Amino acid sequence: MKTWLRLLLVLATVGGGFAGLSTTTEVFGTLKEHGLAVELVGLTSITLYAFVIASGLLFVYDSRLTGPMLVAFALQIPWVSLPLFGYHFAAASYAVVTLGPPQWAGQIVTYGLSADLGAYFKFRFAAPQEGPWSVGINLFAVLLYVLLRLSVRASSRSPEPASTLPAG
Repeated sequence: MKTWLRLLLVLATVGGGFAGLSTTTEVFGTLKEHGLAVELVGLTSITLYAFVIASGLLFVYDSRLTGPMLVAFALQIPWVSLPLFGYHFAAASYAVVTLGPPQWAGQIVTYGLSADLGAYFKFRFAAPQEGPWSVGINLFAVLLYVLLRLSVRASSRSPEPASTLPAG
């Protein structure tokens, strides 16, 4: 695996996960006033960011342990806002392309693009609400997922280097 890719993956998981975890724990103290449902969303956020950090640290320990990191990136790909349910999760960075309902007369579907550097978590499960729906993907997470998968495939095809230890 290329050094630049290895460093980018570690930065996106360990650094991005830590940024999200520190932001969430800072806000978590104020969530207790809002009830059990909001506390559960906060705990879910903390758990997801802790998982992202752990996947990066496992990768630092052994670069062959890519499974947890692939799951961590896959969890960051969907970007969903529906009247009943919402899920947005990103560590390190996100560049999201979304599709939603028409907002102006004559349009069939609107689309949006947003990008930011930082961690973001939003989870909503509630009674149906009026409001726009949108679905999208986090292009940054897709890019990291694909780069990691390609790197794993390339390294599994290349022959193992011969041992430099003397026989015997």
